Amino acid sequence: TITLPNGKVKVIKSTSEGRKLGTLDKVGSKPILVVKVIDTNGKQRPESAAQISSDVFSDAVNLKSQLSDCSYGELTVTNDYSEALGFTLTQLEKISENIVAPGVMSATIDLDITLNDRYAIHNAVTSKVQSLLGFTLPGPFDQVMYVVEQCYVSCGYAAYAYINSWMSVYQGVYYKHVGVQVHELGHNFGLAHSGGLNGATYTDHTCLMGNPLYSDDVGKMCYNPAKNWQLPWYGGAGAGVFKKVYDPFVDSQFSFKLIGIGEYDNNPSNLPVVVKVESRTTANDLFIGYNRAIGPNAQNDEADNEVTIITTGNNGQSYSQSFLRAHLIQGESHTEVNFAGSGRDLIITADSINMVSALGAPGTASVSVVFVVPPTPFPTNPPTPNPTTPPPTPNPT
Repeated sequence: TITLPNGKVKVIKSTSEGRKLGTLDKVGSKPILVVKVIDTNGKQRPESAAQISSDVFSDAVNLKSQLSDCSYGELTVTNDYSEALGFTLTQLEKISENIVAPGVMSATIDLDITLNDRYAIHNAVTSKVQSLLGFTLPGPFDQVMYVVEQCYVSCGYAAYAYINSWMSVYQGVYYKHVGVQVHELGHNFGLAHSGGLNGATYTDHTCLMGNPLYSDDVGKMCYNPAKNWQLPWYGGAGAGVFKKVYDPFVDSQFSFKLIGIGEYDNNPSNLPVVVKVESRTTANDLFIGYNRAIGPNAQNDEADNEVTIITTGNNGQSYSQSFLRAHLIQGESHTEVNFAGSGRDLIITADSINMVSALGAPGTASVSVVFVVPPTPFPTNPPTPNPTTPPPTPNPT
């Protein structure tokens, strides 16, 4: 378990047992179910099921709208369940019997939430929902969200989720906070946390896998360049048209122009949204992006319209804690000393940042990278040997 400083969000590395095939896909239509939990004493969130539905699926900024906007329509959260999405008629009938608002059902558990920890509570909810619906969760759903009145035992978190799985659990008001929703679904999708310049786990506030936003209708933020490399959005996971890779061990100097994901839909020059700087290790790769604060990223919380540099492990391909290494305004440079243990420094410079372009063109950032070749040391001549003095000539006799 990883706990946010001051106790905001938790993530649990665990099994994906029970998930349906396809849950880990991050594209296409994603049927999601929200469960309003009622304990044995009637403790439940005061919001109506209709309000909970609105907070997740339909108000000004919500889980559905933000995941769609960040992915540019590649991932669509839905509460419109149908056979076309893999639901059987029997499942649809049972769901219809229990749905109390679009995408929301209630479940009353035989537990007092003031006396039990989160594991006992979510296990009880799972058991009850499975009993009501007649199938093992997640069944035809891709993700299931549990909304609990609040935490009373072993607290210090806003929400938690299981990695590469289907369950997320929210206590108190946090279920309606878009930043928390997108953060937790990110864990379900296999994303790890995003740490900041101080090395703490959650303090990269250029990314919703940090902990930047706690508000109902303020949530227009997406993920950082390392997470964007991992996700299949923007042309596919890993290297491609919009995700480039450079190897400084091959080319010691290179430059490129970036577009922010906030303007990915206005990219006539097919500029990349992420550039990976290859370290030839699994733990030291760098991912560079332009943190354009516009569109789906308009409410970004840190380093607006700056070049951001992120490091992560696993070649950026799977679950790995990332860290913000630097954010640069125009003209600033960042040096990675002894890059990847090579004995050479890597210097990254934001040469220019353009936020206002003519004729409706997107803002861009031009970046250059130099892998410094250490100077050749002057040759050292061997020391001159001390002269040898011959022995004195003996006096003639």
